[in-house]
Amino acid sequence: MTGKSRGADEWTPARVTRKGPLIISLHIPKTAGSRFGETLRRRYGKRLAFYYGKANPKTHPLLRVPPRQLTAERLDELAASGVSILHGHLSADVMLKAVPDPARYWTVMREPVETAISLYHFVRAGRGGDPKLRAAFDAAEPTLAEFVTMERIANHQSRYLGALPLERIGFLGVTELMGDMLPMVGLKTSRHRGNINREKPLASLAEREAVAAAMTADCARYGLAMELAMRRLGRRGR
Repeated sequence: MTGKSRGADEWTPARVTRKGPLIISLHIPKTAGSRFGETLRRRYGKRLAFYYGKANPKTHPLLRVPPRQLTAERLDELAASGVSILHGHLSADVMLKAVPDPARYWTVMREPVETAISLYHFVRAGRGGDPKLRAAFDAAEPTLAEFVTMERIANHQSRYLGALPLERIGFLGVTELMGDMLPMVGLKTSRHRGNINREKPLASLAEREAVAAAMTADCARYGLAMELAMRRLGRRGR
């Protein structure tokens, strides 16, 4: 995982071992990150740690600090405690200061328009969103087209990924192909539902066009993620 970086066509999947370096798993909201986290928990048990903010009860006791205090020294302490993977709402640009090796990152991307629509209805139902986002949402009561232009929402997958080079990270999953991609890192599909909203209304074509216009960076990154996934699954020429 820490050797020379490889090109997309030379990419080789790797597995976390007890002796391996700490893996940083970025949970981008509404990309099946909760389901992926449950898959990791079933596989790694106590060797998995979560981070969802310093006050969240799921956050590991050694990590109950603001994100900027997730230093290399603190993460080394976490690894020394027996943890192999850190999974949660983590920004790549923050984490890269402590863990600069792209090969030590895992993440999952989802088709951007559907992701934004899911996030809108998730926040609208009062089921998620950071306090500042919730306050802004409640004050504005935005439509879907207005929601995706909000500062914390537009291109939100790209905001989490920051400067992380997608071609070089250890595992880049695609939500729509997760069942096929998990075996690449020694994982099995979980039946955990995650935060699925089965009552989410169907967005119109006009709404989807408005969402896509606000998600151009996410669309570009998702296109690259899908191309890499198809190559790694050996399906590109089919």
